[in-house]
Amino acid sequence: MMKHFIWIYILILGSISCSEMKQTTHTSPPKVKEFSVMSYNVENFFDTINDPQNDDDFTPQGKLMWNTKKYVEKSQHIAQVISTYAAEKDFPIFIGLIEVEHQRCLETLCKESPLKNKYTPLLIEGEDERGIDVGCLFDASRFQKVEAIAHGVSLPDNDKTRHILEVNGMIEGSPFSFFINHWPSRSGGTEKSAPLRMLASETLQKAISARKKIQPDCHIICMGDFNDHPSDPSVVALENKISNCTMSNLMTPSIAPTRGSHFYKGEWAFLDQFIVSKELESLTQPCSMHWCITQAGLPLQYDFLMYINKQNEKSPSRTYVGDSYKGGYSDHLPIVMQIQKY
Repeated sequence: MMKHFIWIYILILGSISCSEMKQTTHTSPPKVKEFSVMSYNVENFFDTINDPQNDDDFTPQGKLMWNTKKYVEKSQHIAQVISTYAAEKDFPIFIGLIEVEHQRCLETLCKESPLKNKYTPLLIEGEDERGIDVGCLFDASRFQKVEAIAHGVSLPDNDKTRHILEVNGMIEGSPFSFFINHWPSRSGGTEKSAPLRMLASETLQKAISARKKIQPDCHIICMGDFNDHPSDPSVVALENKISNCTMSNLMTPSIAPTRGSHFYKGEWAFLDQFIVSKELESLTQPCSMHWCITQAGLPLQYDFLMYINKQNEKSPSRTYVGDSYKGGYSDHLPIVMQIQKY
C-alpha cells in the first residue's frame, strides 16, 4: 500500500514539474529567426474629437461628416490588412503607419480583435498643418524599444510638415533603427515642391549619419511615403550622400508600369519605399551578414484593397474621393519586407 502512495506522490511531483516547465517555456521571450516589416500610408486616420487647430473636416460636424461609425470602420480595415498578411506569413514585428492624427488612434487600432495584445503603439505629436503624423506599432516581445526621436524638417517661411520618426531598439541582440517618413506632398507641381522633399531628404541623411556614428553596427530601415519616386534626386541622394552608411533602395528592382503602391492618372508608382543599410540587402547575391532581406518591397494587392473602374483598371480602394465617402481602405497599398537571420 505504501508503494502505491509513493508512486502517486512521484506522479504528482512529476506533473507539477511538467506544468512549471510548460509555464516557464510559455513566458520566455520567443527566439526571432525571421520577421516582417510593413509600411502603410493609411489615408487620414483621424479620430472624431475636435482639435480646434487643424481637423475641422474630420469631425461629425465637418464637411466630411467623419463620425464614430466611419472611424471604427477605418480602424477595422487597417486591422484586417495586418491580420490578413499575418495569416499568410506572420504578424510584422514593426509597422510604420503614415497619416495618423493621434496616439489614441493607434491605441484604438490595438484594441481591434485581430491585433489585441499584439502590439505597442507609438506616436510623437508633430506640427503638421493638416494635423497628421507618422507612428508605428511594434511587437514588444520581439523588438525591445530603446528610444524614439522626432527629427523636425525645417521648411521655408516656417511652413510645417511631418517630422521623421526614428525608433531604435534590439532584435535578438542586434541593433535596428527604423525611420518613418512622410515627406512634403507633390501639390503645386514638381518645381515648387521638389526642393521641400530635398530638405526632408537632407534631414534623414543627417539622422542616419548620426545614428551610425553612435552605433556603427546598427541596421537601418527607412520606410514611409516619400512622395518621390526611387529615381528622383531626393531619394537617390540617400544612396550616395551619406558618408558613413551605404544605403540601398529596395523598390528600384521592382519598378514596372503595372506595379507600385500608389495609382495616379492611370500610372502606378512607388511613392512608398524601403531604403535600407546595404549590409541587409541580399536580393542579388548570397548574404554573409547576420541578418539578410529575403523578400523586399512587395505591395499587398488583396482583392478587398482594390477598386476596379469601368475601364477594368485596378487602383487602391480609397476612403474618400474628394468629399465623397467611399468606405475603402486607403489611396496607398501597404508594402512589406522579410528579414532572416543566418
